[in-house]
Amino acid sequence: MRFASAKTALAAAAAMTLATAATAQTETVLYNFPKFASAYGGMTISRTAHGVLYGAGGPTTHGELYQLRQRHGAWKYSTLYTFHGPDGDAPRGPFFEDAEGSLYGATIYGGSANSGTVFEWNPEGETVLYSFAGGANDGSGPLPAMLHDETTGAFTGMTQFGGSANCGIVFQLTPSAGVWTETVLYAFKGGSDGCLPVGHLKMDGSGNLFGVTYSGGPANTGAVFELSKTGQTWTETVIYTLPGDLKGGSPSDIDLDTKNGRIYGVATGTGFKGERGTVFEVEQRDGVWQGRTIYAFKGKADGKIPSDIKLVGRTLYGTTQRGGTAKKGTIFKLVRQKSPKSWQETIVHDFLGSPDDGAVPLSALAWDPRKGVLYGVTVEGGQNDRGTVYQFEP
Repeated sequence: MRFASAKTALAAAAAMTLATAATAQTETVLYNFPKFASAYGGMTISRTAHGVLYGAGGPTTHGELYQLRQRHGAWKYSTLYTFHGPDGDAPRGPFFEDAEGSLYGATIYGGSANSGTVFEWNPEGETVLYSFAGGANDGSGPLPAMLHDETTGAFTGMTQFGGSANCGIVFQLTPSAGVWTETVLYAFKGGSDGCLPVGHLKMDGSGNLFGVTYSGGPANTGAVFELSKTGQTWTETVIYTLPGDLKGGSPSDIDLDTKNGRIYGVATGTGFKGERGTVFEVEQRDGVWQGRTIYAFKGKADGKIPSDIKLVGRTLYGTTQRGGTAKKGTIFKLVRQKSPKSWQETIVHDFLGSPDDGAVPLSALAWDPRKGVLYGVTVEGGQNDRGTVYQFEP
């Protein structure tokens, strides 16, 4: 065996260093929220303008829509609209942007019954498309990230409360001649069917809807549900019940792997011993849905209390509210291993908190396939300890 020369060895070492630097995973703070301001929900990547992000938050009483625009390497903040209460209160991102640059989203409160709204914003102003009435016949507290039907223009979403059992509903808003009509697709009953929907509502290629409820289900530990349509009737089926305790309970978000027919989710945990949280997988085998825990967070240097999950290619990314070396939360990734069949978790960023970094990432991650980066929001940390908007480059 011949050994490489010193010159060759140095060249090889330099090449390895450059390769490592080129594939480094980097988090960058794009914006620090000022004093007395708040960050609400996740970011929206503009479909119509390059280098533009939309979000919700601000120092105002009822919240505002804002824009971050990248110019000459810096991100500039500007207010698009300030809410006043009757037109909406406490907006939450992400939003939907149409081809003309109009934004559609939801506010948790405000409107005619202070039960939340669905709104449209464009440079000419804001329009309330629908005010939720709450009570037994309507929802209250709509969740962000509604699904949009490009053909009909309809929006489908969830509210966390309202309905006959005050356990939330799945709704659809359909436009006709400038008038928006709401249809309640399903009202959760609070028993084995689930209660308090959270996270993202997802749709597969067949038009079936999937989501999670924070509580309810047979063991009251939360559930993954499916809504399927036959004719004009929607039927809800619980396809996975969270086991609870150390194996995970109280799910907070899901994402779909439509190519392989799988659902991935995160659960915050139930009870003192289970509050570290888990990542779970649900798939259909021989016509039967089966679920399992694929990772249990350990707390401390590892993450604790996951908030969201995002499938990027074949890799799962997500954030935890706590844990990490500074106990300020983390960004994690999970990669499926072929041999042995398992999932490997890696903490790819530890949030440090004030003044150099954000803390407590609560919002869903947004993936920009054009740049190959993820965007997110923290509710604490940063220069003023009021949260940050950040970019993470895998």
